[in-house]
Amino acid sequence: MVKKGRVPNRLKKYRCIKGYTQTHVAKILGMKQSNLISEWEKGFTAPGLANLLKLSCIYQTLIEELYFDQWQMHRNKLYPPKDQVRIINKAEERNFEKHKRKRTR
Repeated sequence: MVKKGRVPNRLKKYRCIKGYTQTHVAKILGMKQSNLISEWEKGFTAPGLANLLKLSCIYQTLIEELYFDQWQMHRNKLYPPKDQVRIINKAEERNFEKHKRKRTR
């Protein structure tokens, strides 16, 4: 269960699979302390793009895998399942075609 305000991720899972500690990952990323790694794993904050790319290389996985739940949630908002797609009726289709023709002139 995701607590309010947290970003779900799989950073800890992949770190443990590789057998790294938070301190080890922080050193690889060039950080002095591991508290930021902890915040990322708990979902309080999210890494920037550069660190996210580095993490995907360290863990040898895709960014989508690290943040799969977030990716899937946004994907479903942008591309709803086919059973939720609204079918346009003929009148709406004609209005759309009429509007499209006006804009191309």
